[in-house]
Amino acid sequence: MATITENLHAGNGSKKKFSFKFPYLQEADVKVYLFVTDAWVLKTLKTDLAANDYFLANATTIEFTSAPTAATTDEQTALGDTNNIKIKRLTNSDSLSGTFYPGSAIRSSDLNDNFTQNLYVTQEANNNVTTATTDAAAAVVTADAADDNADDALRATDRLVATTTDDGSTWTLAGNNTNASTDPKGVGYAVTQAEAAVVTADAAEATADAADAIADAAKAQAEVAEAAVSSVLPFTIVANKAALLALTPDEDDIFEVTNTQDMDNSTVGTVSWVTSGGVATTLAALKPNVNWDSGITLKAKKYGTTTDDKRFVFQSYFANDPETKYAPTASPTFTGTPTVPGYAPLASPTFTGTPTVPGYAPLASPTFTGTPTVPGYATLASPTLTGTPAAPTADTSTETTQIATTAFVVAEIADEVGTTVQAYDADTAKLDVDQTWTGAQRGTITTLTSGANVTVDFGDSNNFILTTDDGTIQIDNPTTEVAGQSGSIFIVQGSTTCAAPSWGDQWLFPGGTPPSLTGTTDKIARIDYIVQEVGKIHCVATDDLGATT
Repeated sequence: MATITENLHAGNGSKKKFSFKFPYLQEADVKVYLFVTDAWVLKTLKTDLAANDYFLANATTIEFTSAPTAATTDEQTALGDTNNIKIKRLTNSDSLSGTFYPGSAIRSSDLNDNFTQNLYVTQEANNNVTTATTDAAAAVVTADAADDNADDALRATDRLVATTTDDGSTWTLAGNNTNASTDPKGVGYAVTQAEAAVVTADAAEATADAADAIADAAKAQAEVAEAAVSSVLPFTIVANKAALLALTPDEDDIFEVTNTQDMDNSTVGTVSWVTSGGVATTLAALKPNVNWDSGITLKAKKYGTTTDDKRFVFQSYFANDPETKYAPTASPTFTGTPTVPGYAPLASPTFTGTPTVPGYAPLASPTFTGTPTVPGYATLASPTLTGTPAAPTADTSTETTQIATTAFVVAEIADEVGTTVQAYDADTAKLDVDQTWTGAQRGTITTLTSGANVTVDFGDSNNFILTTDDGTIQIDNPTTEVAGQSGSIFIVQGSTTCAAPSWGDQWLFPGGTPPSLTGTTDKIARIDYIVQEVGKIHCVATDDLGATT
């Protein structure tokens, strides 16, 4: 049963979309034809809607830019039916979809595309051969009928003999003179029939010739497809080394040896390995870390034109079943010490000497010289006292104990500086320890710019001031608040009286209602806030503060 590679439709002057049911590889392989007068005319795939004939509306539907009309009476006669639209698949047979090179990766999708391409080309070639055979058979029938008509016409002409005539219109039937009669149309009819039969015979012969040409072209196309199929697998699969040595290969023939357990020895014949330039080498030198066995496939290409020597160029190798040949992703149980080429073995190494880290002191305890000091404190060396120390009393005994304790603590601090205690830096605040401030701490008040929308950036300051110059203002939600941050926002009525500002939903006021913050020019409202967490800012408002309030 032939595979469908084309669909026929009839135009009606209004329908633009026509479907087709055959698969294809590329849009360019789908061809669309219209029957015009007496021949199929190839239409153009759309690249510019105004200048082309059709496009693909979807994967199985073509759409004309203008609806094809119905076939005329003469076109229907020539077609034999009303189907004047043909959608046909013509797969590219000039080159394969995928090309493979020695040593390159072979993807299953590329192989599938190549096989599908060759299958489609073969199907189309078979259909063309079938159509050509049918047309040729019909042409032969037509030619035979035309020959019969011509014979009948010649026989009729032979029976007519001229008698007396001035204008060539009086004829007598030969061999029957007693019943001779005038037959002014007999010869004309016979001659006309003979001429028509000759024309029909000529047309039939031309049709037969055309059918033969189509059949020849289809045969050639099938031969191309067959050659393309044979090129998809450019290698021969052999079972083992002995089977490889039994062959008489030609230059550049490629073989896959599926069992390579004896490929790296000479117990079964000899396989000579060379580089792509013909320099002798060994398989062990090419792949020193491969254990060749029945689970490894090797691909090799014959080198040189001499068939009796077995010189090969290594192409590639792979495991027949990677899941059993190699360790799975889960941790396997190894025997021996695993190694990685170019790296030390995975067993714990033995180090000599003292390990060091670049830029740091060695791990061994260092030896210090001199007297350690703590910045901002007296040195730890014993001070020189002047005067006569007073005799200890009960109170002074306590003081002496406190001094000794303090000295011990200072010594301990000095010992810990740079290790567990951060070294003192007079110019740097410490973020990881509690701070004691000796000077007054003042936060700046950041000026906000009036506008329809105002955003407070808590990264700039804790306190802010806004002088209104707009009739309506929206205080938007911030994105820079940090839990625990607190401060105040001062709103000063400017020259333009502002209605009560609206606030984003992250600003939380008592009762859920923002204050009106009304007042005359130069009046001040203050909003005190604290950030509970990101997205929650608790606020309390004080309205209508004067300059002296």
